Amino acid sequence: MRRIVISAALALLCLVATPVFAGDFEEGLKIARDPKLLATRSNDAERLFRSATKDAKNGKDAWYNLGLLLKLKGDVNGARSAFQSAVQLDPKYHPAKAQLLGLDLRDMGKAQGAVTQLEAIAAEDPFQAAAQNLL
Repeated sequence: MRRIVISAALALLCLVATPVFAGDFEEGLKIARDPKLLATRSNDAERLFRSATKDAKNGKDAWYNLGLLLKLKGDVNGARSAFQSAVQLDPKYHPAKAQLLGLDLRDMGKAQGAVTQLEAIAAEDPFQAAAQNLL
């Protein structure tokens, strides 16, 4: 009986403590993944992602998600800068590279070069959804 009580207490602690221990990146994702929260708390998500960019563990992913959020908000220059920061941390980070190329597709002078590079990313990583979707 004592083991059951201890197990139940630990399980309850995990359920209650999880939000307390969640970092900025995880909290930002929670907002970004929920359309209702995103509609009302996009500025909070942006702040959380910006804070998470300082975290070595989630840095490139935080920059990438910040870029997606800024792109959604219409801040193309901010999105470009965030995607570039993600690529600086990991030059092989294909999702961020594909998003940068997607921004280049809007610029007719850069469109052909962007398509060529997207094809190269898709050839290197056929499961790279961002590159495949833009092609």
